Amino acid sequence: MIWTRMAKGFISRVNLEGLGTIWLARTNRGICRIVLKGGRLRLLDGLTEWMEWKEDHGPFRKISQKLKALTLGNKVSFKEPLDIMDATPFQRAVWRKIATIPWGEVRSYAWLARAIGRPRAVRAVGGACNANPIPIIIPCHRVVGSNGSIGGFGAGLKVKRRLLAIEGIRI
Repeated sequence: MIWTRMAKGFISRVNLEGLGTIWLARTNRGICRIVLKGGRLRLLDGLTEWMEWKEDHGPFRKISQKLKALTLGNKVSFKEPLDIMDATPFQRAVWRKIATIPWGEVRSYAWLARAIGRPRAVRAVGGACNANPIPIIIPCHRVVGSNGSIGGFGAGLKVKRRLLAIEGIRI
C-alpha cells in the first residue's frame, strides 16, 4: 500500500456590501477560486479531490479587507499570488490581458481577442471570461460587447452591473 499526504487548501467567506456573501479558496500557491454566487458547495465543486479543504479565515484577512474596500468604491489593486489550476494557455493569455484593464474602464471581447493576437477568437474569449475562477481579482466584469452591451457574467448580470457601478461605469 502506498501512502500519500494530501495537500491542504483553505476556504473562507466574506460579506461584501451590495454583493452579499462570497466564498474564496486558496492553496499554498495562492488564491485559486472566488465564488460570487452559489455558496460553499459551488466553491468546492470542481476543486481538486486530492486537496483537504479547511475553513480558516486567517489566510484571507488581507484579501478580505481589499474586497471590502473595493465594494465601498475604493480603487484597489490585487498583487496576491494566484493559483490558476487547470487553465489552458489560451485562458491564461486572456486572463493576463483582462488583468491589465484599468479600474473604471471597460474593453470589448473583440478588443481582448485582438490584444492577445487572436482576432477571430471573440467567442473563445467570451468562454475564457466565463471560465475565470477568480472574478474581481481577474476583473472580467470589465469586458463588454463591442456594441456597448453588457455581455455575460458567470454570477449574473445583476452582479456584473453592481461591480461596474462600484467603479463608476454605467452600462
